[in-house]
Amino acid sequence: MHDDAGGDVVPVEAHQAAFSAADPSSRASRRGRDQVAPYVPLNPFKLDQKFEAACFFFDSFAWIYSGVIQNCDPSGDIPPNTPLATRALTNAITSVGMANISSIQRSQPLRMAAWREYAEALKWTNAAISDRGQATEDATLAAILCLSMFEVCGYWEAVSESMADFVQHTNGALALLALRGDSQLQRQEGLQLFFALRSEVMISCILKRYHFPSELITLSEKATRLPEVCDLRIRHENNLKTIQTDLLSRSFALDSKIAALENTFPPESMYRIVAATPGQSFQVKGSSRIFPLDGSYHIYAHWFLPNMWNNYRYARILTNEIILNQLKLMTVHQDGAKSTVPTQEFKDICYRSCTLTRKLAHDICATVPYMLGLIDDHNKGQTKSAAGKLTLLFPLYVAANVDGPGSVMCDWAQDCLTKLGRGMGIDQALILVDMLWREDSMTAFVDAMREMDNVPMDAGGKYIDIH
Repeated sequence: MHDDAGGDVVPVEAHQAAFSAADPSSRASRRGRDQVAPYVPLNPFKLDQKFEAACFFFDSFAWIYSGVIQNCDPSGDIPPNTPLATRALTNAITSVGMANISSIQRSQPLRMAAWREYAEALKWTNAAISDRGQATEDATLAAILCLSMFEVCGYWEAVSESMADFVQHTNGALALLALRGDSQLQRQEGLQLFFALRSEVMISCILKRYHFPSELITLSEKATRLPEVCDLRIRHENNLKTIQTDLLSRSFALDSKIAALENTFPPESMYRIVAATPGQSFQVKGSSRIFPLDGSYHIYAHWFLPNMWNNYRYARILTNEIILNQLKLMTVHQDGAKSTVPTQEFKDICYRSCTLTRKLAHDICATVPYMLGLIDDHNKGQTKSAAGKLTLLFPLYVAANVDGPGSVMCDWAQDCLTKLGRGMGIDQALILVDMLWREDSMTAFVDAMREMDNVPMDAGGKYIDIH
């Protein structure tokens, strides 16, 4: 049984039976009717909401930078002498856990409780930021990350407001990242927090068409040498129907630069490709299951690695989207009439870009079972789920956009996002599902070109060279 707030409820009869078996006076009452059995309250027993929320958070969003949260006890009272940053993080953890549970159960009372915890977290976060000594603490940055997680998990309505608040929190995180400077990259916990917040800032910039902050580019170059994609995409978004040879040249150059990053990945970051057994699937929640796309999935040595790889993958996909759009424009005159037949060299460029984006998208999909913590025997001793649910949302959305609505990959990604939203209380996943229906395929024009040329394609979407 469960109550409205999600706590486990034990039937009263079970408590009565247990009490009767253990209490001496109850046994005496059976020997004499003149003795009165003890009173058992009729209200059900349930878990404390904060304790349940904390358990949900640590089970579903257990972070690798556990040293930051090991001193937080959201289920208990916060001591008066607790540092401001720890207070903020404690309330933030509780708010995220409650938001998830309330979304799963559609519980309005628990939703309001989550908002109260969020308000407390926001108050203490602002206080920590205003304190010179607390502003650069890991716990302060982690609290801001949790606040943005709340925006992703906790909204049932007002999507635009949710995204605006998400962007506002990432702006605050950006200011702290700049304030913390190079020193944060010298510690494992600081580096991991930096990667988590940098991904949020990048997504924020892409969604709102902001230029990627120069100070974050500098830090990113020092941390991973990941090139900036956002500025190029802003120019692309502002010229969707205009052929710009300079934009195309810059996009090819940027893709080559990103591709070179793969050669810098250390050997221990490599992953294993596993062929799924016939009919193999992974249980998400209850009876909900995910089947590996095309019968294969990846296994990594640590949850942080698929995040690193997926950043690389979706950066190349977004860059190749610009390339494909420019190539598409070259096949059509401004008046909409068909141009002359493209040269074979032009077609080969289109085929290569299309094949590449599909492979990258497929590799993102192959990380889903691992990142959701659904593979039982691969990471014993490591924390479950490892925040993969949240860090997977944007890469999976980008992967689904490659072939667009109605394609096998997009349908599969939408199914995964739906199960994340309904089964794990991440409402933003359901919003992304709706957004995908309004997206255009990156590769449809290449497939049309292929059909006219009768170029064969294998099961993975790769064009077979017949020349």
